[in-house]
Amino acid sequence: MYFEKIVNQFKKISNHTILFLSPYHVLIFDELITKAPIIKSVENEIYKIFKDKEDITIIGSFNPNLYGLEYSDFYDGMHLSESGIKKIFN
Repeated sequence: MYFEKIVNQFKKISNHTILFLSPYHVLIFDELITKAPIIKSVENEIYKIFKDKEDITIIGSFNPNLYGLEYSDFYDGMHLSESGIKKIFN
C-alpha cells in the first residue's frame, strides 16, 4: 500500500506519527459515500494497518456524523472551524 510507504517515511524523521483523518463536510458526506464507497474502505484499511502500532496514533474519521459535526463546524466545504476541531479533540 502506497500510503503505508508514506507513513514509514514519516517514521524515519519522528519517533511518533499522528494520522489525522479529517471529516468530510456534513452536507456532502452521505452522497459522497454513495458515489465513492471506497472512502469507507480506505478508512477501514488505515485503521486495520495502523491501529496496533505503538508509534502511530490515529485521530478522526472521514465521517462527520461520528462527532456530531454540523454545517457551522466548517469554514468551507472541506476545512473544519475551531468548533469542529474542538468536537473531535475533546
